[in-house]
Amino acid sequence: MATQYEADQALAQHEHMLLGNDNVIYAAVVSDHGEWLIEVGVHRFTETMPPEALSLADPVATGADEERSRIKIRVVQAEPPHLTYRDRVRPLTGGNSLGNEDVEGIGTLGCIIGLRNYPDRLFGLTCHHVLFTTGKVGDAVVQPAIADSGSIANDRIGAITWGKVDQVVDVAIVEVNKDESSLMTMHGANNTTYKIKGIGNAIEWTRVWKVGRSTNSTSGIVKSVNASVNIDGQSYSSQLMVDQIMVEGGDSGSIVTDQNNIFVGLLFAGAPATRVIYANRSEYVMAALNSATF
Repeated sequence: MATQYEADQALAQHEHMLLGNDNVIYAAVVSDHGEWLIEVGVHRFTETMPPEALSLADPVATGADEERSRIKIRVVQAEPPHLTYRDRVRPLTGGNSLGNEDVEGIGTLGCIIGLRNYPDRLFGLTCHHVLFTTGKVGDAVVQPAIADSGSIANDRIGAITWGKVDQVVDVAIVEVNKDESSLMTMHGANNTTYKIKGIGNAIEWTRVWKVGRSTNSTSGIVKSVNASVNIDGQSYSSQLMVDQIMVEGGDSGSIVTDQNNIFVGLLFAGAPATRVIYANRSEYVMAALNSATF
């Protein structure tokens, strides 16, 4: 039977190979009734990671002892680690941290959308001020944001593609890789996901929800569908006003949905102290996006 030292040495030598497999969640030295072995947690059993016992060569042993001193591998099917809204999440889903190349450029990836004029491409939706306050078209966009330990080298999802601010919208998009994105899909609780089922209009005095980087999933009541507001010198009209909802900095870019998971707004501003948010109405957001050229 292998000793703890032998198992530790084997893991040190082979961990790069083990963790380089996308199916592997973890590899750990554990004791099983006095026998030291390496336990490998996987998403699912495969030909290379079956439920049957495997083994690795003991790097400490040499010559005739090498085969007799192989380290046993126990493969188990394991749950993936819980992902927060500030973690790196792939495929890309709505509600997670997003930012530009600057540590101050931080907000929420609202969701992955398609556009009528660009049917073969996918885009990440967020707010103009999230990406353009400290960035410009062509700058890298990362998920998670730099402030949430993201990096351009490892977490780049695309470049700032287009944005617009006027009296009714504060919107921006980043073109993303279709192969690592999930269209109209949101990050739900406990590593679950759910789909946005369409685009529609909010109704006064009904409950709506948002999923954002800073305060996760929260809900409130639509107080108005025609609010005018001044934010940092910029006036907006025909906005949604949602009351009794928790929000913090970094939630900008979150989409607002109704009880049927219909996209009704894009959160661009809020007042944490009074628990009020303001959101661009989805009809204006989509009109701006579908008329955009880039």
